[in-house]
Amino acid sequence: MKKLLLLFMASATFFSCSSDKDEEQMEEQLTGVASIVGDWEFAELSEDGATASVKLTKDILTKLVADGCDLALLEFKDDNTLISSIKDHTQTGRDVKPDGTGLLIECPEFINVETNVWSMNEGKLTLKGENEEEITLDVELTEEKLILPGEYLDKDNLKGTKIIFKKK
Repeated sequence: MKKLLLLFMASATFFSCSSDKDEEQMEEQLTGVASIVGDWEFAELSEDGATASVKLTKDILTKLVADGCDLALLEFKDDNTLISSIKDHTQTGRDVKPDGTGLLIECPEFINVETNVWSMNEGKLTLKGENEEEITLDVELTEEKLILPGEYLDKDNLKGTKIIFKKK
C-alpha cells in the first residue's frame, strides 16, 4: 500500500511540473493560434511584390543584421502592452566609405521607443498609441515567426514588403 501511495505521489509531482513553454504549446494546440506574447527581433525584409527601389534598403538591412545590429525589437507583454524599439535605418548607407570603396553602413544610433496597447483578432493586430491613434495590421504568426507589412517599419520606403521577426 505504501508503495502504491509513493508511486501515486511521484507521478503526481512529475506531471504537475511543466514549463511555461509547455503551457504555451498546449494553448496553441487547443486554440490553433500561436501566442504573440514575447520578444521578437527583426530578422529580414522580404521584398516579394515590392518595387525595385527597395533592393538597396534590403541590402542595407541584411548587412546590418549580419553585423549584429539589433534594428528592431518588439516586446509584446501579457498585459497587452507593446514596447517597440526601432532604430532609424534610413540614416545609414548615405555616406561613402573613407577609402571610396562603397557605402558606409553602420548600425544606427537613434532608437525610437514607443509604447502601444495591442490586441489580436483573426490575423489582425490592432495597435493603439498614447494619443489614441489606432492602426490595424494584417499579420502572419507562427510559434517562431511574426510577419508584418513593411509599412509598419517605414511607411514611405517599404510599401509592398514584409518584415520578418523571429522570436527570441
